[in-house]
Amino acid sequence: MKRNVWNEIKLFALAGVMSLTLLGCGGKGDAKEEPPVQEGQQEDLNTEDQEAPQGEEEKPEGQGESTDPDKQADSSGTQNEEEVTGEITELGDGQFTIKKFHEETAEDGSEILVSPAEGVEDDGGMEFESLTVLCNENTRIYKRTIRDGGASYEDSESSFDKLEKGMEVRFKGSREGDTYRASEVQIVDVIL
Repeated sequence: MKRNVWNEIKLFALAGVMSLTLLGCGGKGDAKEEPPVQEGQQEDLNTEDQEAPQGEEEKPEGQGESTDPDKQADSSGTQNEEEVTGEITELGDGQFTIKKFHEETAEDGSEILVSPAEGVEDDGGMEFESLTVLCNENTRIYKRTIRDGGASYEDSESSFDKLEKGMEVRFKGSREGDTYRASEVQIVDVIL
């Protein structure tokens, strides 16, 4: 009998702690802070909407477009280029396959990379995209050695022969069907 009473007391105490935790995380203070921010954003949007049509009417045709062919080429070239980070899983003749890392930017501006653990094949509910990357004689390959937690780094020239399975690489390139044509490959080496 004493044992059952003691177990019931533990159960009620646990339920009380969980209830307080849930109520503490969803307080009314959070709800009061959101509406003023949304109203301010709506006012800003309304003023921008009113100003935009006036600016469009005053602008003659073709003024917003660049007529310089060099600038057009630069903007179209950089628009198609992507920068991707991943880990090499396979190496072939002039090509390699990577598991793409998911990249996020934190509130403080730092970069967050999410990579799969070794030996895990999509078990964690997060799928990792595999990409095939093609290199040629015009592809610049270099090694970036990062020291002291990112405080300093050093770049040195490298080659396709130095690539190995398991290395972290960052590349710039353009998508061509199911593959990427790399214009630049950076081997990332972090020394703590």
